[in-house]
Amino acid sequence: MPLVRATLEQEAAEPAARSDDPADLAAELRSEDDAVRRDAARRAAQRHPEVLFEALDDVRSADLLELILSQLTTHRAEMLPDRLAEMLADPEPTRRNRAVDCLTAMGAEAEPAIARALRSNDADVRIQALAVVPSLPAERAEALLIDLLGWEPDPNACNCALEALLQVGTHASQHLIAPLSQRFAQEPSIEFALVLLGERLAEDAP
Repeated sequence: MPLVRATLEQEAAEPAARSDDPADLAAELRSEDDAVRRDAARRAAQRHPEVLFEALDDVRSADLLELILSQLTTHRAEMLPDRLAEMLADPEPTRRNRAVDCLTAMGAEAEPAIARALRSNDADVRIQALAVVPSLPAERAEALLIDLLGWEPDPNACNCALEALLQVGTHASQHLIAPLSQRFAQEPSIEFALVLLGERLAEDAP
Protein backbone atom coordinates (compact mmCIF):
# COMPACT_ATOMS: atom_id res chain seq x y z
CA MET A 1 0.00 0.00 0.00
CA PRO A 2 2.77 2.51 0.81
CA LEU A 3 4.31 1.78 -2.58
CA VAL A 4 1.00 2.55 -4.33
CA ARG A 5 0.60 5.75 -2.32
CA ALA A 6 4.16 6.84 -3.15
CA THR A 7 3.58 6.20 -6.83
CA LEU A 8 0.35 8.20 -6.82
CA GLU A 9 2.02 11.05 -4.99
CA GLN A 10 4.90 11.08 -7.45
CA GLU A 11 2.54 11.18 -10.43
CA ALA A 12 0.60 14.03 -8.86
CA ALA A 13 3.80 15.97 -8.30
CA GLU A 14 5.04 15.56 -11.87
CA PRO A 15 3.65 18.07 -14.41
CA ALA A 16 1.49 16.57 -17.10
CA ALA A 17 3.15 16.23 -20.48
CA ARG A 18 2.30 19.23 -22.60
CA SER A 19 0.50 18.73 -25.88
CA ASP A 20 2.27 19.52 -29.12
CA ASP A 21 -0.99 20.07 -30.94
CA PRO A 22 -0.72 23.37 -32.89
CA ALA A 23 -3.82 24.82 -31.23
CA ASP A 24 -2.46 24.00 -27.77
CA LEU A 25 0.94 25.47 -28.61
CA ALA A 26 -0.72 28.67 -29.84
CA ALA A 27 -2.69 28.91 -26.60
CA GLU A 28 0.44 28.38 -24.50
CA LEU A 29 2.19 31.19 -26.38
CA ARG A 30 -0.52 33.50 -25.04
CA SER A 31 0.02 32.32 -21.45
CA GLU A 32 0.80 34.83 -18.71
CA ASP A 33 3.50 32.43 -17.47
CA ASP A 34 6.85 33.23 -19.07
CA ALA A 35 8.15 29.69 -18.55
CA VAL A 36 5.12 28.25 -20.33
CA ARG A 37 5.56 30.66 -23.26
CA ARG A 38 9.24 29.82 -23.60
CA ASP A 39 8.62 26.09 -23.52
CA ALA A 40 5.83 26.41 -26.08
CA ALA A 41 8.03 28.47 -28.40
CA ARG A 42 10.81 25.89 -28.19
CA ARG A 43 8.47 22.99 -28.93
CA ALA A 44 6.72 24.86 -31.72
CA ALA A 45 10.02 25.73 -33.42
CA GLN A 46 10.97 22.06 -33.43
CA ARG A 47 7.63 20.55 -34.46
CA HIS A 48 5.22 23.19 -35.74
CA PRO A 49 7.06 26.37 -36.79
CA GLU A 50 3.90 27.51 -38.58
CA VAL A 51 2.47 28.26 -35.13
CA LEU A 52 5.25 30.77 -34.53
CA PHE A 53 4.85 32.28 -37.98
CA GLU A 54 1.15 32.80 -37.32
CA ALA A 55 1.92 34.34 -33.94
CA LEU A 56 4.32 36.79 -35.61
CA ASP A 57 1.39 38.44 -37.38
CA ASP A 58 -0.25 39.54 -34.14
CA VAL A 59 2.36 39.67 -31.40
CA ARG A 60 3.04 43.15 -30.05
CA SER A 61 4.86 42.25 -26.85
CA ALA A 62 8.56 42.96 -27.31
CA ASP A 63 9.50 40.03 -25.06
CA LEU A 64 7.31 37.55 -26.93
CA LEU A 65 8.52 38.86 -30.29
CA GLU A 66 12.11 38.34 -29.20
CA LEU A 67 11.30 34.85 -27.95
CA ILE A 68 9.61 33.79 -31.20
CA LEU A 69 12.31 35.23 -33.44
CA SER A 70 15.11 33.70 -31.39
CA GLN A 71 13.54 30.25 -31.64
CA LEU A 72 12.86 30.54 -35.37
CA THR A 73 16.39 31.79 -35.97
CA THR A 74 17.97 29.09 -33.81
CA HIS A 75 16.13 26.35 -35.68
CA ARG A 76 16.60 28.04 -39.08
CA ALA A 77 12.92 27.69 -39.87
CA GLU A 78 12.09 27.48 -43.56
CA MET A 79 10.65 30.68 -45.03
CA LEU A 80 11.96 32.74 -42.11
CA PRO A 81 13.86 35.20 -44.33
CA ASP A 82 10.73 35.90 -46.37
CA ARG A 83 8.61 36.46 -43.27
CA LEU A 84 11.24 38.77 -41.83
CA ALA A 85 11.37 40.69 -45.09
CA GLU A 86 7.61 41.18 -44.84
CA MET A 87 8.15 42.69 -41.40
CA LEU A 88 10.28 45.43 -42.96
CA ALA A 89 6.97 47.07 -43.91
CA ASP A 90 5.55 46.83 -40.39
CA PRO A 91 4.33 50.17 -38.98
CA GLU A 92 5.98 49.47 -35.61
CA PRO A 93 9.68 50.42 -35.44
CA THR A 94 10.48 47.67 -32.92
CA ARG A 95 9.28 44.96 -35.28
CA ARG A 96 11.09 46.50 -38.25
CA ASN A 97 14.32 46.82 -36.30
CA ARG A 98 14.22 43.23 -35.06
CA ALA A 99 13.59 42.02 -38.61
CA VAL A 100 16.64 43.94 -39.79
CA ASP A 101 18.73 42.49 -36.96
CA CYS A 102 17.69 38.91 -37.71
CA LEU A 103 18.17 39.26 -41.47
CA THR A 104 21.60 40.79 -40.89
CA ALA A 105 22.59 37.85 -38.69
CA MET A 106 21.58 35.41 -41.45
CA GLY A 107 24.14 36.71 -43.94
CA ALA A 108 23.99 35.00 -47.33
CA GLU A 109 20.87 33.08 -46.36
CA ALA A 110 18.91 36.34 -46.43
CA GLU A 111 19.97 37.41 -49.94
CA PRO A 112 16.93 36.19 -51.95
CA ALA A 113 14.49 37.84 -49.54
CA ILE A 114 16.50 41.08 -49.49
CA ALA A 115 16.74 41.13 -53.28
CA ARG A 116 12.95 40.96 -53.46
CA ALA A 117 12.56 43.64 -50.78
CA LEU A 118 14.83 45.95 -52.78
CA ARG A 119 12.29 45.72 -55.59
CA SER A 120 9.41 46.78 -53.35
CA ASN A 121 7.22 49.65 -54.52
CA ASP A 122 7.60 51.14 -51.02
CA ALA A 123 10.75 53.25 -50.66
CA ASP A 124 10.68 52.78 -46.89
CA VAL A 125 10.89 49.00 -47.34
CA ARG A 126 13.81 49.42 -49.72
CA ILE A 127 15.56 51.63 -47.15
CA GLN A 128 15.07 49.00 -44.44
CA ALA A 129 16.40 46.28 -46.76
CA LEU A 130 19.45 48.39 -47.57
CA ALA A 131 20.46 48.22 -43.90
CA VAL A 132 20.93 44.47 -44.37
CA VAL A 133 22.83 44.55 -47.66
CA PRO A 134 26.36 45.11 -46.23
CA SER A 135 26.01 41.86 -44.25
CA LEU A 136 25.67 39.86 -47.48
CA PRO A 137 28.72 38.46 -49.29
CA ALA A 138 30.51 41.53 -50.67
CA GLU A 139 30.28 40.62 -54.35
CA ARG A 140 26.54 39.93 -54.15
CA ALA A 141 25.95 43.02 -52.02
CA GLU A 142 27.66 45.22 -54.60
CA ALA A 143 25.65 43.65 -57.43
CA LEU A 144 22.37 44.37 -55.64
CA LEU A 145 23.41 47.97 -54.97
CA ILE A 146 24.51 48.56 -58.57
CA ASP A 147 21.16 47.25 -59.79
CA LEU A 148 19.20 49.42 -57.36
CA LEU A 149 21.15 52.60 -58.05
CA GLY A 150 20.53 52.14 -61.74
CA TRP A 151 16.87 53.05 -61.28
CA GLU A 152 16.23 54.22 -57.69
CA PRO A 153 14.16 57.46 -57.81
CA ASP A 154 14.02 58.16 -54.06
CA PRO A 155 16.85 60.39 -52.77
CA ASN A 156 16.76 58.91 -49.26
CA ALA A 157 16.98 55.36 -50.57
CA CYS A 158 19.75 56.43 -52.93
CA ASN A 159 21.69 57.91 -50.01
CA CYS A 160 21.31 54.67 -48.03
CA ALA A 161 22.47 52.64 -51.02
CA LEU A 162 25.54 54.83 -51.45
CA GLU A 163 26.37 54.46 -47.75
CA ALA A 164 26.26 50.70 -48.20
CA LEU A 165 28.30 50.93 -51.39
CA LEU A 166 31.01 52.82 -49.51
CA GLN A 167 31.45 49.64 -47.47
CA VAL A 168 31.45 47.04 -50.24
CA GLY A 169 32.01 48.92 -53.51
CA THR A 170 34.78 48.13 -55.98
CA HIS A 171 35.71 49.53 -59.38
CA ALA A 172 32.64 47.75 -60.71
CA SER A 173 30.68 50.64 -59.19
CA GLN A 174 32.70 53.41 -60.81
CA HIS A 175 30.34 53.81 -63.76
CA LEU A 176 27.49 54.84 -61.44
CA ILE A 177 29.04 58.11 -60.32
CA ALA A 178 28.47 60.29 -63.39
CA PRO A 179 24.84 59.33 -64.11
CA LEU A 180 23.89 59.56 -60.45
CA SER A 181 25.48 62.98 -60.22
CA GLN A 182 23.35 64.12 -63.16
CA ARG A 183 20.16 62.50 -61.91
CA PHE A 184 20.45 63.97 -58.42
CA ALA A 185 22.15 67.26 -59.26
CA GLN A 186 19.87 69.08 -56.79
CA GLU A 187 20.66 66.74 -53.89
CA PRO A 188 23.79 67.91 -52.02
CA SER A 189 23.89 64.87 -49.76
CA ILE A 190 24.05 62.55 -52.74
CA GLU A 191 26.71 64.66 -54.40
CA PHE A 192 28.75 64.43 -51.20
CA ALA A 193 28.32 60.65 -51.03
CA LEU A 194 29.41 60.34 -54.65
CA VAL A 195 32.56 62.35 -53.92
CA LEU A 196 33.35 60.03 -51.01
CA LEU A 197 32.71 56.99 -53.18
CA GLY A 198 35.00 58.31 -55.91
CA GLU A 199 37.76 58.97 -53.40
CA ARG A 200 37.45 55.52 -51.85
CA LEU A 201 37.53 53.79 -55.21
CA ALA A 202 40.59 55.84 -56.17
CA GLU A 203 42.35 54.73 -52.98
CA ASP A 204 41.59 51.10 -53.80
CA ALA A 205 42.84 51.40 -57.37
CA PRO A 206 45.65 48.98 -58.20
